[in-house]
Amino acid sequence: GMYADEKGASDCKNCSKYTYSSLVGQSYCNQCIPGMYNDFIGQSNCTQCKIGYYCIGNDTKVGCPKGTYLDRTNGTSETSCLRCNMGTYNDLIGQSSCKKCVAGKYLNETGKVNETDCKACVPGYYCLIGTSSPTACPHGTYSDQILLDSCKNCNSGTYQNKIAQSSVSACKTCDIGYYCNNTTGR
Repeated sequence: GMYADEKGASDCKNCSKYTYSSLVGQSYCNQCIPGMYNDFIGQSNCTQCKIGYYCIGNDTKVGCPKGTYLDRTNGTSETSCLRCNMGTYNDLIGQSSCKKCVAGKYLNETGKVNETDCKACVPGYYCLIGTSSPTACPHGTYSDQILLDSCKNCNSGTYQNKIAQSSVSACKTCDIGYYCNNTTGR
């Protein structure tokens, strides 16, 4: 972590924060390469950039911005940071992952920064945690409210053979002489 840049020097100098020296007898210090950093003087090596951060080869770790994440070490620039996937967002800097939208909400865009970017699931659909689009309620079910993470079953003795129904009135009474299994009506 030291060097001597003058002939006949009586003592060595510490390498500055963004440099290092790993060999004895060096007349200069090496700069940390991109993906590495050094935030102390007199070091004999540089440190890998931490998960969630990128390092351009100096003494600074830079947190990936909101709406992005970095799940590995040695990021070298902001382009190392990945946009949050659909269904997720990130409201903090320097993160290794993004947060999932809660159940009952969805997010169909990438790189979003707020929980409020997650959209409410509408009647006739349901949304699981971290989903990118609403899922239509299947035959035999309906959802009559927003923000649902599952659909409601039609009552016994009724059926419903369409998808994305938003009211219990979509469930029809079984015809006389038939048994209904919620979906077929027969």
